[in-house]
Amino acid sequence: MLDVGEPHRTEQRKHLRGDLSELAEVRSWVAGLLTCADRHRLDDILLVVDELVSNALTHAAGPYWIRLCWTADTARIEVRDDSPLLARQREPDMTGGRGMHIVTACATRWDQQRIDGGKVVWAELPTTQA
Repeated sequence: MLDVGEPHRTEQRKHLRGDLSELAEVRSWVAGLLTCADRHRLDDILLVVDELVSNALTHAAGPYWIRLCWTADTARIEVRDDSPLLARQREPDMTGGRGMHIVTACATRWDQQRIDGGKVVWAELPTTQA
């Protein structure tokens, strides 16, 4: 678990324009920040970033932002949107439904919290091999 009071924690926040075309830019931003992450762990982190951001942009209202908090061992991705509807796993079909299953498979843990006018969906993943 990422302790928000941990002295060696770093965080960055980025506002999102609300367009799926910015996913590559967001992945690049995260990869540039997480230089401490092992390559295959970074791949998992980027997959989760992609899923959380694309879910927000596809299913929720803006404004949107992503916050990345990390230590040498753990990364936490938080994506905020202005939809009161909580993210959920659903049965995959031809139209989608795989995103939160992917997050569950990759992340150590994930959850969400309601905030004024919306929610924050977050996931934590290791940055290094166990």
